Amino acid sequence: MLLKVLLYSTFPLAFAIGNATHAPFLFSALLTISAATSGVIFLTWYHKGKRKQSTTKTLKTISSKLYTFDFLMVVVAHSDYVFFAMALSFINVAIATIFLSIYPFFMVFLTARLFKKNGRYRKVTPDKWVLFVLAFIGMGFVVASQSENFTSIFGDLLNQNAAIGITLVLLAAIASALSPPYSLNLGATCHKESGYEAHGELFFSMAFYVISLAFGAVLFIVLGLLSNESLSDINIWPAIVFGFIGQGVGSIAFRAANIKTNNLSLNALTYATPVVSLAWLGIASLIDVPHFDWLIIGATAIIIANLLVNFKNNIRPTHKVLIIALWLFATLTYLIQP
Repeated sequence: MLLKVLLYSTFPLAFAIGNATHAPFLFSALLTISAATSGVIFLTWYHKGKRKQSTTKTLKTISSKLYTFDFLMVVVAHSDYVFFAMALSFINVAIATIFLSIYPFFMVFLTARLFKKNGRYRKVTPDKWVLFVLAFIGMGFVVASQSENFTSIFGDLLNQNAAIGITLVLLAAIASALSPPYSLNLGATCHKESGYEAHGELFFSMAFYVISLAFGAVLFIVLGLLSNESLSDINIWPAIVFGFIGQGVGSIAFRAANIKTNNLSLNALTYATPVVSLAWLGIASLIDVPHFDWLIIGATAIIIANLLVNFKNNIRPTHKVLIIALWLFATLTYLIQP
């Protein structure tokens, strides 16, 4: 999961270096195609190592699931960027990013529901959900650290069109949450039906994800052409490099982590991604953080949440409440001081 966070955190850097705002849909199409290429290489390499597995049987197993509801949800997930881009016409990018970051809640909930019958994952208890909320609040502080004040971030919420923007970005969050649980469910089902060797779940899960990327690429290309975008307006190499490594390898690491663990709360680590993203952008001298103190507050909340979520020894809920209360008290004391 740490590898996934490290790789996914490079996306803002890729968008900045690649001038993606000049042709966002075509840039995303290149990212998607590059990620699909990475996935195809992984699948080819992995399958060749399984000499006992019939290629014909494997392809038949995959094709039998392409008309299912689960695969449809994996494809629909690629509409997240479209909804997010539309939302930016009504609310600013900071508040949109905060609302988009609700997606881990949806993702964990869906995954828990899909695998509830076989008891694969431990139940996400209320105290774990509270830690997710803490990590989300921390991520909000990280995003806010890039603005002059809270008013500049949340001022758009007073706009009469804010409801439209929030609705669109929530749809983006729901879409973002669809791919992991449904591709994992497809992977588990196909692995069971095919009798594939060890780690077959990862193979099949990635196979459906890669196929869905083809649909996503077509969607982005069509939207780019309709928006009169041109490849000459962007730098192509960041999309190719970061798509191949960041999205491609990152997707493999993300799915492998969720397959190997029985603790879905591990996904709270996702909220560390914006912190690492800011680090990449800072190293490249592409941003200035007006409120470094807010960044520290947010990063501390994310670290606390992940330590409490993933600590192997049992920690009493009362102790968790005490730790969170201390962070909240220290934060409020700092923010309200003259």
